Amino acid sequence: MIGGLYQGKHSLSCPICGETAAWPIPFNRVAEVDGWRAEVGDRCEYAWRLCRTCGNGYPTAPPDMRVLSRIWDKARTVDDPDPARAAAVWQQRRDAARAYADRSYRLLAPMLGNRRGRFLDIACGLGETVHRFASAGWDAEGIDADPATLAFHRQIGIRSRIGQIENLEVSSDFDVIQIAHAIYFITDPMRFLRRVHSLLAPGGAFCVVLSDFTAAHDSSLPSYAHSFFPTRPSMRYALALAGFETVLVRAWSGSVYIVTRAGSPAPPAINTPMIHWRYRTKKLRYALLGRPYLTLRKLAKKVLRR
Repeated sequence: MIGGLYQGKHSLSCPICGETAAWPIPFNRVAEVDGWRAEVGDRCEYAWRLCRTCGNGYPTAPPDMRVLSRIWDKARTVDDPDPARAAAVWQQRRDAARAYADRSYRLLAPMLGNRRGRFLDIACGLGETVHRFASAGWDAEGIDADPATLAFHRQIGIRSRIGQIENLEVSSDFDVIQIAHAIYFITDPMRFLRRVHSLLAPGGAFCVVLSDFTAAHDSSLPSYAHSFFPTRPSMRYALALAGFETVLVRAWSGSVYIVTRAGSPAPPAINTPMIHWRYRTKKLRYALLGRPYLTLRKLAKKVLRR
């Protein structure tokens, strides 16, 4: 669990910087999850706050692991009785994973020049990014907390381990480590970042891939499954506190790639009122700008495929 959480009416301190001053921000409340919380006796007041110092969002009460297990069980299944439709959904997930894998390889592999190094993908999911690096001659492996992913790893022949990296015995000296679209589900993000720091080889690169949560075309809001909710600048703040210096930031198809190396940087200046404004206006900006943009992009893709 995240350290420093308080029950009842008390707000917790930010899990990144430890400050308590915060603004309330909107979050995604799901009736089904509220029902699961009631079933397990979780009656803590639950809301989300935005830290006024580092700009990271965080919940006001710790998640109950029994509720989280039900959320993940539902997320990993395809709720469709038709085998053909279920197979199509899984194929779409594999295709998306391969597209993400190719982007990561194209961005990160050149950082070692012509040398093939050691690659670790944390929360590797279906394992396609590990497979992409391994196919190019890298010494690549993955870690995922979900035992259900192991079958996919065996299908494509990658090396992987099941568990949480904070609790596994993992060799060090990795040239490149990545966590893509999963860091906001890590229970203790600062402990996790310090663990990753200890696994990097001298001069190695650590890449965090985020959704661009404050962009007009992203409708996502924090939910019960998230441990914190970072933006591009607030994630860089957390990385700096953990001893990572940002060397590259790239927005790519709705994702933000933050590439870092070990260093001693000062945390960046954060315009937290602007981040707060973006959360407060997110629904309006999505309706006015984001949804029309996504519709036009979808139409353009259809035209180009003809």
